[in-house]
Amino acid sequence: MWLPMETLVYEHQEEYYATLRQADQHADSTLFIEFILQIILDTIESYNPTKMSDKLSKVEKNAYLVIMEYLHHHESINSQIAQELLQKSAPTVRRYLNSFVEHNLLITIGDKKSRIYKKGKVSNYST
Repeated sequence: MWLPMETLVYEHQEEYYATLRQADQHADSTLFIEFILQIILDTIESYNPTKMSDKLSKVEKNAYLVIMEYLHHHESINSQIAQELLQKSAPTVRRYLNSFVEHNLLITIGDKKSRIYKKGKVSNYST
């Protein structure tokens, strides 16, 4: 299982920095280490090992694999790049991307035209 640490930190950003400040003030990293271990444990416990093949259509699976291949070499992808890779219309690609986000395969950062997608909580997609 792949754990996206930068995503976990982003999702708990306020608490992350508060815990980091508190550990720094007390010159003791125990609280910070416990915090990081807890968000890792929470993520592992929330992981659903159900195969994604049960949740995506064959066309969506193929699109997801193309996007993941791209994300293997790049930090993020946007809708326009996904359209070029998949050779699909903007509405179709948006539908795919929304489905991947819904299934925690991708996460979104930003709004509307500036939105980018990164690997999500469930990255060990199996067919």
